Amino acid sequence: MDQKLLLLINHDWTNPALDRFMAVMSSLDFWIPFFAVAILAVAIRAGFRGRAFLLVAGLCLAINDGVVANSLKHAVHRLRPHEALSGIRHIDLAHVNPRILALGKPLKIAISTSVPDTGQGRSFPSGHVIDTVTIATVVLLFYPRFGWISFLVPMIVGYSRVYVGSHWPSDVIASLLLGTATTILFVRLLNLVWRRYGDRILHRIHAAHPSLLAST
Repeated sequence: MDQKLLLLINHDWTNPALDRFMAVMSSLDFWIPFFAVAILAVAIRAGFRGRAFLLVAGLCLAINDGVVANSLKHAVHRLRPHEALSGIRHIDLAHVNPRILALGKPLKIAISTSVPDTGQGRSFPSGHVIDTVTIATVVLLFYPRFGWISFLVPMIVGYSRVYVGSHWPSDVIASLLLGTATTILFVRLLNLVWRRYGDRILHRIHAAHPSLLAST
């Protein structure tokens, strides 16, 4: 089932315009300038809750990407589709800096010819999905009224990772669930620490904001 769905997404449900869109959505480097602007805007204009959001999101990203995802990649050692199967379309933006300039250049599209059991085996979990669903979950917990919209990003990014031949569908589904669960746990723990010990460190700020989250 995993391979059948992969082939449908990677081979059958494709067209040139979608190739480029999915390559863009699959490239975190492309979005770095936009992330930087968004972070700066939140830090300057969003007050305590916005700055707390940035701090919590940064800590959750560091744990989920650097510890959880990295440890599982080395432990599971699952080959990527383009490493495990021949005939997989592997799509990427042109390698230029800054990456946004790749929009005006041809895509890099290769058809895999790899022999099974070769490669680095870093398919599970998907770091792209873990990272984006971590941010989406923190957004939801801090801003529950509209935060659910942010989950569109990890879902599109996850689909794009299958589309470009870098991950199996099961990698994406498991990464969405894993990233959401660990982020909820980490945010709740961080909020508990702030509620219990924040008064000792930042008394005036804690008095005005006894909880990091709007709903607690």
